Amino acid sequence: ALVPVEVAIAARECLKVARIYKAAKAKGPDPMAWFAETMRYLVRHDAAASMAAAELSVWHYALLSWRRAPYALPGEKTFSYHNADGYLSMMLGLALAFPVEIVGAHLLVAQWSAVAACVVTALSVYAAAWLAGDARARVMRPVAIGADAVRLECGIQMEAAISISDIEAVALADSEIEHIGEQDRLNYGTFYRPNAWLVTKGPVEVRTLLGAKRVRAIGMGVDDPKALAAAIERAMG
Repeated sequence: ALVPVEVAIAARECLKVARIYKAAKAKGPDPMAWFAETMRYLVRHDAAASMAAAELSVWHYALLSWRRAPYALPGEKTFSYHNADGYLSMMLGLALAFPVEIVGAHLLVAQWSAVAACVVTALSVYAAAWLAGDARARVMRPVAIGADAVRLECGIQMEAAISISDIEAVALADSEIEHIGEQDRLNYGTFYRPNAWLVTKGPVEVRTLLGAKRVRAIGMGVDDPKALAAAIERAMG
């Protein structure tokens, strides 16, 4: 007697999840935001929801984003960061090396165990897809400056929308933020070498793979840090 009730409850929840996903999709063009809003309904723990959204986003960017332009809202000026410090060149090099390494590792491990070889190959393919998805997300999710806010992105790893009125300065060297403690910084520079820091007047929320954090300085590796700093300063008036 409980089976029809359980089926009805499951169908109702599925429809509700579908409505939440469609509503999130109607708000903007960024798939990361679609999955994040849906996962926060399904998984009430913030860190778990963020990780689940990132996992779904990786596969979307790796498989379904290749014919689309980078996401930007009307009136925003965008700045890329996927070429900073040779990041994209490194990813292309890995893309050429991965097939050879995956096949070689499979043949080597298969001499001892076919099951282990299949597991290693599956994990290697998964890692390759993850790297490709994050690299593609870096192209698709640029840093954007609007009339009222700066939207920071770092692939699927970080996002923040910071009001222009909350920005204190843009620093182009680590020495300019020595007055800010390490606990109040987030470093998302390419290979952990940021060429620009966005400094705020007080702690602001940044969403990461492990959930939300509040910091005062966010490090970035952008392709043209001086142009980014000039654009933010113009927006600040």
